[in-house]
Amino acid sequence: MDEYYQHFLSNMAGANSQPMRIPDSINQSPISPTAGSTTFHNFSYLPDFSEISGTGSSKAQKGRRKSASSASGVDAVKHRRTRSGCFTCRSRRVKCDETRPICERCRKGSRDCVYPDPPVTKTSKTKDSAPGATQTTPTSSNGDIDEEKDEEGDVKLATIVDEDEHDEREGLTTTPSTTSGIQASSFRFGNTSDDKSLSPTTMAVAANSGHLATDMAQLADELSGHPNWSHLMPEFQHYLEVFRSKMSSYDYGITNDSDGFFQTTLLNLAVRDEGLLNAVTAFAAYHEVLQEPHGQLSIFLKYYNRSVKILIESLKRTDSYSITTLLTILQLATIEEYLGDWANLMGHQKAAYEIIVKLFNPTTIMQSSIGRMTLQWYVQYDVIVALLGAFPTALPDPWFTTAVRFYQEQIALHPTDVNWKIDELNASMYIIQRDMAHLYSRIAKQQIPENVAVLEHDTITRQLLEWKQSWDPSLVDSRFAVPEEALAGSAMPGDIVDVFTPGILFDNPLLSTTINTAHWHGQMLLHKTQHPLSTPDSIREELASYAYIICQIIASLEAWPKTPSGVLPMMHHNLSMAAYFLPRDARHIAWLGRRFALVESLGYVCSTTRREQVAVLLEQPLFRHWWLPNEEGFTPILKSIRAFAAERNSIRLTEEQELVREVGHLFRKLQP
Repeated sequence: MDEYYQHFLSNMAGANSQPMRIPDSINQSPISPTAGSTTFHNFSYLPDFSEISGTGSSKAQKGRRKSASSASGVDAVKHRRTRSGCFTCRSRRVKCDETRPICERCRKGSRDCVYPDPPVTKTSKTKDSAPGATQTTPTSSNGDIDEEKDEEGDVKLATIVDEDEHDEREGLTTTPSTTSGIQASSFRFGNTSDDKSLSPTTMAVAANSGHLATDMAQLADELSGHPNWSHLMPEFQHYLEVFRSKMSSYDYGITNDSDGFFQTTLLNLAVRDEGLLNAVTAFAAYHEVLQEPHGQLSIFLKYYNRSVKILIESLKRTDSYSITTLLTILQLATIEEYLGDWANLMGHQKAAYEIIVKLFNPTTIMQSSIGRMTLQWYVQYDVIVALLGAFPTALPDPWFTTAVRFYQEQIALHPTDVNWKIDELNASMYIIQRDMAHLYSRIAKQQIPENVAVLEHDTITRQLLEWKQSWDPSLVDSRFAVPEEALAGSAMPGDIVDVFTPGILFDNPLLSTTINTAHWHGQMLLHKTQHPLSTPDSIREELASYAYIICQIIASLEAWPKTPSGVLPMMHHNLSMAAYFLPRDARHIAWLGRRFALVESLGYVCSTTRREQVAVLLEQPLFRHWWLPNEEGFTPILKSIRAFAAERNSIRLTEEQELVREVGHLFRKLQP
């Protein structure tokens, strides 16, 4: 894994930083010493992920480079065209004079000066490496990190080398991924759920072999049963039960999980991998502490920090990656999404990309339920980050188009199975969103003539309209429409829409129809506002019609007692877009404030930057602090989460991360 990501993770877990004082607004009980550091850490440096290779090639593709260090063990030997300056100068794209321990630029600017340490010597790995050499099982340490090891084992980061310089590291060999084959990888899992010892086994797959897809399919079958976590510590058992009973794919932004990936497969993998176990537990703990006004954020942070530290250790030990490593990274990305930290999420997204293109190709990833859900989990972040930052998606076209073709083939084989139709619909929308991101990127960088931009914008508008018109009749089957009486008595004074709107709210298996309807209207709002020539004000009436339908769907979901956990947070981006095209009178502002407050109370934080933008565009200065008067509903735990998220969002960012956080290219078009 690229050393930037390891350094990024170490900052997230505070591995190489001094703990900061917890803000006075937070009154948390300390965690026991075995849980690791629980204070807020100095996220003063975030790596520049723009230098991560976009080809998925392994380090071995660059040749082999001998690494050395000076006698002092501090200064890395300089090689030809090696950028050996401090990370801070590199992230700022300025020349570093390499003065140690603090360079001149960092000293003058009172910045943290962090240098890469000499590389850690690695021995060769083979596909038959001993089990456990690359991961710890949940039972190996009773769920706790060895604190002595954490204190002594700082993350070592090698000097970063230019793209065109040969990498001559001894003992480091990995096979490059190709479009026709699969990267050599080792999948390490415990025994079946009936074996409480869960001693790890190794399921190795040779490079470029055709067995990976088959093994993944077999693995999916083996992990489809109800997970057994009776061997785990009680705290893990508790949170896994919380996850199983109260959470679903909707909490991950996934509208359809017909194979039960999140309820079975993910949990079965988690009880076999300590890093993934702690990440999933952290997510469940986060949601549970939200239910208590005086809940302790430190409970969530204990598992979150532990997962990050385990991931760091895993990445330091090996250059081959498992599916559980990939899922751990995606789970951490989901946590960042809930914290409103899209800049940090982008770091995980880029790391996940590196692993996906090494473990799979566009065809093999579709041949198992694990692969398909992993791709969907990743792609949603790829397209959203691209749309927010105005740059192309990381995955190239074949990954998107192959998925659509696969689902179309399954529909032909199983014409009455509505799940394949839902999956095909979602995959088709990702293609449109990819096209939107690519267009916005070229417009933002002035890489496309205005007349061509208008033509491409109109083409995408037609694609969006055709996507909505292409829905199979089975996706709007009236038998699954929620009747009006199910929402009886839910109307509230001050409502701006009818709570019940015929044909809007559907029960499972068609709840995805309701969600996708809201998403489509949100995408139409987004795309219409980005027209190269027209302004939102010139088509405000049309945009308001989309906005009101989004509000109708949100009101119906809020009123419906059966709305699953995670669905309303999925509406956050749609609500944000709709808010700008509603009247600015007191009734509409109050209604919007209550919905924003509701979404945050469910754990989906609106970042400081986004609140500032909403407050400016709606001319509501109080929204910068909270959505309702007198801090109604602004519980102590929400304040704690807000303070934690705000601290993380205040760090210095790379240019790419700044684009994602500020979303300037979108909001400039919305300003009067």
